[in-house]
This record gives sequence, structure tokens and C-alpha cells, in this order.
Amino acid sequence: EERNLKSKKSSDERDTSGKKDLVYKWLDSAQELHSVLSYELYPNMTKDAARSLFSKKYNGESQGKEYEFNELEINKLFNMRDTFIDKAGFDKV
Repeated sequence: EERNLKSKKSSDERDTSGKKDLVYKWLDSAQELHSVLSYELYPNMTKDAARSLFSKKYNGESQGKEYEFNELEINKLFNMRDTFIDKAGFDKV
């Protein structure tokens, strides 16, 4: 049973890592969407605060700083990516 839990956790970490890679690849190529995405990701913040936090987390990850998107945020961004791609009629690769 313990092995199954470790295996599931490892599988979940790989799944999150794969999502994270896809999200960052998408964010790198869709920088004009960052403000729109920040408003959806942080709906309870002012627009300025949402953009600022989004920018800190997006740039902090690539620069090795303390700001980074957490697992919940990555999942939300991944779902936003899928929705955007579906609406635009693009391939998800």
C-alpha cells in the first residue's frame, strides 16, 4: 500500500511537471495574454495587483527567484490554455 502511495505521488508530480512545462511554453509564446490571464487567475485583486503578481511569478520562475506559480495556479493556467486553444482552433502541441 505504501508503494502505491509513493507511485501515485510520483505520477502526480510528473503530471504537474508536464503541465508546468506546457504552461510556461504557452506563456512564453503568448505574452500579450498575460494581463488577461492574470485577471482570471486573480479575480479578487485589483487589475494592477493581479498583473504585478502574475509578472513576478512568471519572471521569478525563469530567474530562479522566490516567486513561482503554485500547483493550483498551474492547473488553472493549464485549463485556461486548453480553453484558449479550443476557442482559437489551434493544435495543443
